[in-house]
Amino acid sequence: MSLRAVLSRSALSAVASAALLAGCVSVPDTGPVRQVAPRGAEADFLVQVVPSGPEPGAGPDEIVRGWLTAMKAFPVSTEVAREFLTDEAAQTWSPERRTGIHTPFTVVAKDSGVVQLRSREVATLSVRGVYRQTPSGAAQRALSLRLKQTGTGWRIVDPPNSLLISSQFFDEYFRPFNLYFFDSGGRALIPDPVWMPLGDQLPTQLVRGVLAGPTPWLKSQASTALSADAAADVSAPMRSSDGVVDVQLNDQAENLSADQRTQLAAQLTWTLAQITGLAGVRIQVGESDLDVPDAEPVQTAESWPAFTPSGPAARALLFGIRRGGLTLIESRDLDSVNGWWGKPAPKLGEFSVERTLQRVAAVVGDRHLIVGPYNAAERSDVRIWHQVDDARLSDPQWDRTAQLWALQTAAQPRPSTTSLLVADRAGARPVPMGRLASAAISEFAISPDGARVAALVRRWNGPYRGGRPASEERSPVLVIARVVRGSDGQMVRRIDRAYGLPLRQTGLGDLASPTWVTPTEVGVLGRIGRQAPQVYRVAIDGSDVQGAALTGEALLGQVGADELADAGVVNAQTVIGTRSGQLFVLNSESEWSRLQTATRVKHPRHPD
Repeated sequence: MSLRAVLSRSALSAVASAALLAGCVSVPDTGPVRQVAPRGAEADFLVQVVPSGPEPGAGPDEIVRGWLTAMKAFPVSTEVAREFLTDEAAQTWSPERRTGIHTPFTVVAKDSGVVQLRSREVATLSVRGVYRQTPSGAAQRALSLRLKQTGTGWRIVDPPNSLLISSQFFDEYFRPFNLYFFDSGGRALIPDPVWMPLGDQLPTQLVRGVLAGPTPWLKSQASTALSADAAADVSAPMRSSDGVVDVQLNDQAENLSADQRTQLAAQLTWTLAQITGLAGVRIQVGESDLDVPDAEPVQTAESWPAFTPSGPAARALLFGIRRGGLTLIESRDLDSVNGWWGKPAPKLGEFSVERTLQRVAAVVGDRHLIVGPYNAAERSDVRIWHQVDDARLSDPQWDRTAQLWALQTAAQPRPSTTSLLVADRAGARPVPMGRLASAAISEFAISPDGARVAALVRRWNGPYRGGRPASEERSPVLVIARVVRGSDGQMVRRIDRAYGLPLRQTGLGDLASPTWVTPTEVGVLGRIGRQAPQVYRVAIDGSDVQGAALTGEALLGQVGADELADAGVVNAQTVIGTRSGQLFVLNSESEWSRLQTATRVKHPRHPD
């Protein structure tokens, strides 16, 4: 069996997010977080891997090795791999059902045409590309393959319905992408993370992913404008001449309403815009452009800013509490907010500024949740929305639908019980939240699209992404849960489908200050061993942990990082607050610098 490697220019290498932090881990395995070069600068060249078929006279073990090598074809294809199977097995083999990501295989020939494969599965991808990490500490497993002599030599009889690839191949040729769907009210896009192979078929696969609808975890809380039936003959090649993807849909698209055509265009352009080199998207039905209201024939993600899941540019503003009042923090100055909120008298605790800059919510004395207009002139403009006697209120947050959330921690019974509240002028109501109800939440954050909750919990008996770790996670555990809303996309009904992210194998613990840096990544403060707290970004599917900016490690160890603020929108700064009230900003070169004017500032926070 031989491999022929050919260098070929590819315009379809995946776009990587800006390198905010200097280290990363891909496909978390065992051992500590590795600090390696970020994947932000994709190479312009990808290596094409063209495997050859079975060699005449090859023994059973050589056939199995050749089959494993053939599954490393790039662009990804199983055409050659099928040549190593019997005719019957080649017809029924369905490797598209599942992708297994493995450590290197050991191939051992047994008696009577049986070959045993030994390896440890690191992670899997579902048929939709959903990533699931294998529980840490899982032992190596043996897979026995039967072979028989045919007229052309030994061939495999019973291959598993799975594509078997190495973690190295996965890291080189697969990338994370978001499929974008609309919330149930049709007002905002919600990203659904999947992993897909690079190559010429990437645009078509992304379009098919959108038309197939949300993956199971998100299903019923998000939708696609065009049914899955339309994916049967979809095509989306990208023109090398100008970087435009021509999405060819069947005639079902002609039956869409004007609103549905707008939604479909936004879904497709936001999804395809993740491809490096893409200049625009043109959606066609037959020979004609899809009639999208108020849109040019060639569209980009900038064509649909109103649907962004990250929220408006106003979220880049930074606020904090100084001398008891609300302060707007700018790079060179501090400005107390005009009116009552900026006065020292309120003695505000944790707070939240609405993303539209219309209202402010804050906790006073851990017992009162107050709300008022951003430009409130007097105390009489502010109302108490919720108050408690034997509990503590914290983490007030506005969500995308302008509903106010807060965390309530009761002192009795012990250990303390916690609940998430949604409040309005009439008061606050607890949100049913399944397993999270007994998890003892210490901090939480609502995703900017309003579809998910990230919570740090002191105890977690629920499922983990990919299965329960072999050993218990260090407290607190980072849990991701789904927000279930009514048919209008607003009314919060419950929180469900919560899962923990297994981070123990990375060595990361003592998590604090969760914040959404993108709609699919959570930022936290954490530490490995005895090191000082660092900033980390965790993918919500558990596939990636980035962190520990090398240039800032010594600085953070000296200042005592205590709070983290990030918003994930253009011009937003990643900010660290210290116990002494100093603020430090991470610049584009991954270096921390102190905001000299910001002293005695607590609770740095971007608008929600």
